[in-house]
Amino acid sequence: MKDVKIVCIIDPAIPYKTSEPFKELIAQGSYVRDMQGNPFIGRLYSGESIFPDFFHPKISLFWTKMFLKLHQNVPFDGIWLDMNEPTSFCDGACMRFMLSPGFSLLFPF
Repeated sequence: MKDVKIVCIIDPAIPYKTSEPFKELIAQGSYVRDMQGNPFIGRLYSGESIFPDFFHPKISLFWTKMFLKLHQNVPFDGIWLDMNEPTSFCDGACMRFMLSPGFSLLFPF
């Protein structure tokens, strides 16, 4: 396709426990933490998520690695970093009961 540019919209929330980026963030400790020092768990369209700590010294290397991997599969021309702050459909960190299927009736996203 001539003159077509691809700009990927990226939401920095990392799916909880199910992805390579999650495992890497946990291993290097470069995630946003709750008051007890555990990963701050939010809920977004993709479900339970953790968030990168953009102040962590290793986070630039993490994002570079992830974008290079994405670019190998999708040769994009630009990135739109959407929701570049920890955003959640929960009020604060999601509590375990809020993430259960029964709660989703009250919390429809």
